[in-house]
Amino acid sequence: MKENGISLPLPLARRELAALAGITPMRFDELFECTNVLSEWPGRSDNGKNDVFPMDRAIPAAKALLPKLEGRKVVLLGQRVSAAFDVREPIFQWVSRGFAWRGHDDIVTVTCHLAVSPHPSTANRWWNKPENRISARMFWGTLASDLSEQKVLEGT
Repeated sequence: MKENGISLPLPLARRELAALAGITPMRFDELFECTNVLSEWPGRSDNGKNDVFPMDRAIPAAKALLPKLEGRKVVLLGQRVSAAFDVREPIFQWVSRGFAWRGHDDIVTVTCHLAVSPHPSTANRWWNKPENRISARMFWGTLASDLSEQKVLEGT
């Protein structure tokens, strides 16, 4: 699905994240700005169970997204997305992170506040453990509540 030329996560993932946050999918879309690292779905893996995630395309795509992350709260969904950003943080722990890369004439830096979450895919076995789902509900519920309060304070 694309919106204004930006590739959005599949509705199933967004619905699952909304459910974890304890909000409706409509409210999720109001609170969260979502994008995919890859602009197009690269297809299924040979085993047919997972999606392909070519790192040779994902790393440059992640680097291209970095300027948009400046000063934001960012949740990276899944190990492969985290690896594309070269982030190896424990899940559900907020950290301030700086990124630097060589631009055309200088070094460009971006700082954001980020966390890693397992991707809400049905193929991801991490979700099979009840204690993991509880942790995820706490993380996403708190984040949704914080963003709701922020929107109220901003008057939006």
